[in-house]
Amino acid sequence: MENKVLIVSFECVPNASYMATKVLMLTDCLRRAFSVDVLTLKYEGLAHLEKWLGARIYRVPVENMTLKERISSFRRALSRQLEGGMYDVVHFTDPFGGLVACNMKDDYGFYTIYDVYSLSSWDLKFSSVSQSLYNQLKEEESTCLIKVDRIFVPSATMLEYFSNKGLGDKTRFIPGVVRLHKKLEKIQEETFNILYMGSFSGWEDIDTFFNAIKRLKRQKKIQVIVVGFTQPERLGEIVSRLQKLGIDDVFRFEGPRYGSELEDIFKRTDVGVVPLNDSNRNIIGGVIPLKMLDIMSAGIPVVTTLTPAIESAFKNGEELLLYNAGDSNTLFAQILAIAEHQELKEMVGENGRRKIEMEFSGEPWRKRILVYYSELLDISIDNISIAGEWEESETREMFVKELQHVVSRQRETTTSTTNRKMKRRGSHTTTTTKTKKIKRSAQEDTFKIKR
Repeated sequence: MENKVLIVSFECVPNASYMATKVLMLTDCLRRAFSVDVLTLKYEGLAHLEKWLGARIYRVPVENMTLKERISSFRRALSRQLEGGMYDVVHFTDPFGGLVACNMKDDYGFYTIYDVYSLSSWDLKFSSVSQSLYNQLKEEESTCLIKVDRIFVPSATMLEYFSNKGLGDKTRFIPGVVRLHKKLEKIQEETFNILYMGSFSGWEDIDTFFNAIKRLKRQKKIQVIVVGFTQPERLGEIVSRLQKLGIDDVFRFEGPRYGSELEDIFKRTDVGVVPLNDSNRNIIGGVIPLKMLDIMSAGIPVVTTLTPAIESAFKNGEELLLYNAGDSNTLFAQILAIAEHQELKEMVGENGRRKIEMEFSGEPWRKRILVYYSELLDISIDNISIAGEWEESETREMFVKELQHVVSRQRETTTSTTNRKMKRRGSHTTTTTKTKKIKRSAQEDTFKIKR
């Protein structure tokens, strides 16, 4: 009888986030050996249920709810799913669903896996949740870590962290994973294009990044391309800071980009900057950002912060360039070195891509996942193919349209917020001139599912 797995993630899938993409990659991996169901969140425009690559994706409606309400609704739905699902393994990515799975596993006889990218207790410190809710979720996270059968972590630093907590026997190291981009034909432009992907989160070294950009602007013709969804209130704060520094005119806010649109931006990008601060999430936790791996997989050189996890995984000066958190002088110098030395730019880009292909791409990642599953379930995976990934033709048209809807909604929020802030200050940036193109693109383009 085929083993049955439920993947649980408090995430909207599909989406432009890397966690949503990882859920799809995990689905593609596990469906090769098992019968797979997926439970995620449902927002406007997404179907309640659909099949993808043979797996069933169930979605829990959470529109117009507070975080606390979304968690409660999601947990009720998961309880019902587990009561009737007859699963062998429940594979979850966060404590929002993990607590229910860990509390029910003994009664229903399934194993549990906590697939950690970053602990919610680290991330929520930088959010607006109340202290009481934060304390509750942190306690629930600890319960999950104690009760769960296996913990998957994406860095050696995080493995050491959990080992020091007495959880080493059940913790397994599986590097992060991204879909390897095809080699892109670079478009040469007069402007030196710097890519920032993210949402200006509290664990990022944003002030240092902005100060380095201020110095670079004096030396070279530059443009900073911002890709990602940022909450409107936070985005307004960022635009105000850029204006005070006098660098708002070099920033271009694109909103979320996905698939072929993201690759179009990669073709014009000279360097990617991933600024991280010295918070516990980055230093003790050892999170290696998936966005960094994605940029590197396109052959783009990356400048990022020196953290124990990144330093142990990559060679500084060969596969990427590093700077210390808070050191805008070194960050400025590293970006300028890429701008002025073509050989360095090409070498770091090529070496970085090769590193991703060897250690952080789908095939080696799938092998590790299935080996650990075979260990947990005491089964053989000798005849399971780990080669190849799904084709675009295997992605249903409805799935593509759903992704297009989610991403375009986020993009319009980003561009309208930025434009409103710029007009209020009397500023003019490339964002304001491109808004109509962006909205039209969101309506007309067919998004490809990026892995």
